[in-house]
Amino acid sequence: MVRRSPVRSATDAAAETVALVLDESVPLPASQTDVDDLVARLRGHIVDLANLLVPGRLGHAPEQLSRAVVRADTLRHRPAPHDHVGSRIYLVRLAEVTQELASVASTFEVCSAEQPRVPDPEPPQGLLHAIRFATSKGLP
Repeated sequence: MVRRSPVRSATDAAAETVALVLDESVPLPASQTDVDDLVARLRGHIVDLANLLVPGRLGHAPEQLSRAVVRADTLRHRPAPHDHVGSRIYLVRLAEVTQELASVASTFEVCSAEQPRVPDPEPPQGLLHAIRFATSKGLP
């Protein structure tokens, strides 16, 4: 059995869901239930990717990573509109920030593989830690 890296698995899963929303050959969902399902899946991918990419886990995080995490988390916490057009716009924006976060994750995985990481004395505290880090750096 081949084991996959957690970052690669998370980015692959996110890419599949993002494609359901952003692929021009696939129409946006017709039913609000389908939109809500995709929104929930994208929010879950954001959490998964952010938990893998928190600065405490990866050492010194690049500014691009911190901004991507904060942008994605901010949108993730906004309530989804329930009107037809607004909910689809929100879905597309959520897919775009998820795609950005997955892209940064893939890039950072390649960079971090070349540079050994010193283990942290404490385990990461997830998304909250990333937000605190970004806030302390004055990022929006």
